[in-house]
Amino acid sequence: MRNKMLIAIFMSVLLLGVGHTDAFAKCGKGDRSCSKGRSCEVQKSCKKSSLCAKFCKKVSFLMANSSELGLTDQQVTAIKALNSATKKSIIEHKAKIDVLKIDIKDLMYERTVNLETINPLIDQKYELKKAKTKTVVAAIGSLKNILTDEQYAEMKKMWKEKAKSGNCPRS
Repeated sequence: MRNKMLIAIFMSVLLLGVGHTDAFAKCGKGDRSCSKGRSCEVQKSCKKSSLCAKFCKKVSFLMANSSELGLTDQQVTAIKALNSATKKSIIEHKAKIDVLKIDIKDLMYERTVNLETINPLIDQKYELKKAKTKTVVAAIGSLKNILTDEQYAEMKKMWKEKAKSGNCPRS
């Protein structure tokens, strides 16, 4: 009886361990080759496939490979300033969206649901999401405009090489 219990525990631990090895093989918390161990607050608050996560990956990639790309001090400063401004904007939008979510949930708990009160909040929530997305798209466009044509071509080449080797960036 005791041997069967030990075998069952061993098999459970073994199966759980095998299931989690894939998490470290992909780009994410276990992979440091992406941005040399740097983390991004924006990326943590966004979905992995979202535009803000993609923006963060691009910034991290550019900063990690700035010498290979030949970025000037002015370009590095501009990228850092753009990153900070975008982070601030995303955090502000996300906070406002979270507050609206709470307001909507509170109104939904009432016995009678007042659509005249809830619908404008829903509209406001999605307007904020739209504004957040437009902010990130503009930031990605600005990020690309900071680079020269040669630097952009080199970045694309390096990005593809890293993707082929399995060391991130997939987006």
